[in-house]
Amino acid sequence: MNKAIKWLLIIIAGTGVLFGVILLILPFIIDPNDYKEQINTIVYEQTGRVLSIPGDIKLQISPKLDVAFSLGEIQLASGKDFPDTSFASSTLAEIKLAIWPLLTKNQLQINKIVLSGVQLNLIRNREGKTNWEDLAGRTTAKGDTETTRKPEQDQPKQSTKKALPTIDIGGIEIKDINVQYDDKQAKKTIALNNFNLTIGHIQENAPFPVAANFNFSLDDNKKPVTASIKTGFELTLDLSKQYFSVNGFKLDGLFQGAMLPTSRLAISLMADAEISLPDEKVTFPQWQVF
Repeated sequence: MNKAIKWLLIIIAGTGVLFGVILLILPFIIDPNDYKEQINTIVYEQTGRVLSIPGDIKLQISPKLDVAFSLGEIQLASGKDFPDTSFASSTLAEIKLAIWPLLTKNQLQINKIVLSGVQLNLIRNREGKTNWEDLAGRTTAKGDTETTRKPEQDQPKQSTKKALPTIDIGGIEIKDINVQYDDKQAKKTIALNNFNLTIGHIQENAPFPVAANFNFSLDDNKKPVTASIKTGFELTLDLSKQYFSVNGFKLDGLFQGAMLPTSRLAISLMADAEISLPDEKVTFPQWQVF
């Protein structure tokens, strides 16, 4: 009996070592850059847009079974009616994931998420057509759009529910996000520039810090307005109850423009909030504007 247990432990240990070795040598065997053309084809078939990936796709696995996947520069074109403007681009997208907790504890542990240098260009032309409306639903062979398809038509309902993995994210770092909306029909431009977001260690039922800052501008060729916004707070999540708690929210904003009562208007807002999705209820235990 003891000999059987001994051999069983050896087999289990050997399997674990083999699995670890396979993961470690996987990046040397498979180069994700070899699949760029397939990725581009899939994106074009699903969206009708041309995706360019001039940057490198990197896959790294550490001895601790931590996986780092990073995507360098990418560009997504606008539709055929907007040939001169790209729809979206980014310089870096990276995610670091711990595999072992997911395999042993059903725990989704993401060490870090990084997103940097994103440029999103939204356009409405003089005829009222936008460069994103064709992404709402692709036309099928029968003339129906994919978005009008009911879920139950695609696959039968599943009676059994699997427990969602618990969330553990080491941190999120977003840098230099820029969004511009150019409405040529209304002759106005709205821009969100240099958006930066930092989120601390995310765990359920534990408060974690959130900090963000960005610049905003509205130009309608009459009374342009600009603003600089900075905010920070602590957020607590209870996903099972769909409950969110915001503590110590503070927003400082500096607004400038001809439509304001003064040329420079500084506003500060402080508040706490509780959000319950099942009850569709938002409460503010305390708030203050000055």
